[in-house]
Amino acid sequence: MRSLFSGTLGFGLVAIPVQLYKALENDQVALHWVHRPCGSRIQYKKWCPVCDRIVAADELVKAGVLEDGRLVPLDEPQPVRAPAERTIGLVSFHAADEIDPIYYDQAYWVAPGAGGRHPYAVLWTVLRETGRVGLAELTLARRRRLAVVRPWREGLLALQTLHWPESLRTLVAPAASAAVPSPKEIRLARTLVDALTEPFRPEAYPNRAKQDLLERLAARAGEAIAVRAPAGMLADLVAQLKASVEAVERAAPAADGGAAEAAPPARRRRARAAR
Repeated sequence: MRSLFSGTLGFGLVAIPVQLYKALENDQVALHWVHRPCGSRIQYKKWCPVCDRIVAADELVKAGVLEDGRLVPLDEPQPVRAPAERTIGLVSFHAADEIDPIYYDQAYWVAPGAGGRHPYAVLWTVLRETGRVGLAELTLARRRRLAVVRPWREGLLALQTLHWPESLRTLVAPAASAAVPSPKEIRLARTLVDALTEPFRPEAYPNRAKQDLLERLAARAGEAIAVRAPAGMLADLVAQLKASVEAVERAAPAADGGAAEAAPPARRRRARAAR
C-alpha cells in the first residue's frame, strides 16, 4: 500500500512521525465508452464552440465564475493552492459525538513512522479512554483540509477529512417538532425499532450492485473486444523501436572494443548473431 502523506502529527510540543494511507478502496467498476465497430476507446477533445476548433493545451486557462455568470481568468493554468506542508496539526480536542457525521469526507489510516510508535500509542490510548477526537489542520494533495483524528481498533488511528462548514447546504423543510405524535404511535414505533436493533456487521451488507456487474462481465468474457491503439500511435511506436535498435547496433562495436574480431570464428558468429 502506497503512502499518500509522510510527515508529523503534532500537538503541543509533541511531534509524532506518521504516514497516511487511504482507508477505502474505490468500489466503482471501471467502464469506458468504446466504438463498437473497432473496439477503440472514445477520446474527448477540448473544443471551442465559438472558434469551432480543438484548443491546444497552451491556450487554456482556468476561470472563476461570478454570481452574474461572468468569468474571471486566473493568471495561472491551475488555481493557486496552499503550499505543501508535512504537518498534521492538532488544534483542539472534542467529544466524539460533538462533530456531526454529516461533515465527514474521506477516511485515511494514520500509521506511526520511524521512532513514533511510543508517542503514537500514548495518543491513541488517551483518545480511547477519554472518548475524544482531535481536530486537525493539514495540507493534503496541495489542498488545505480540516480533519478529525480518532482512535480506531487495535491501536490504530484514523484520520477523517471534513467538509468545510460553508459546504453544508440548508434545506427548508417542515421541522419534526411541528408534528405532535401520539403516545401510542411513539410506543409502537419504539417497539419496531427495538425489534430490528442488532449489532452492526458491515460484512452483512456487501456492494451487491458491484458483484452483479462483475458477474455480468465474467459471463460475457467471450465477447471481449481487444483494445486497439490508434494507427498513428502504432506508427510512432514502430519508429521509436526501430530507432532504438539502430542505436544499439551502432553502439555495439564500440562497446566490444574489437573483442569480437579477436575471438575465435565460432564466437565471432555468435556475437554477430546476437547483434
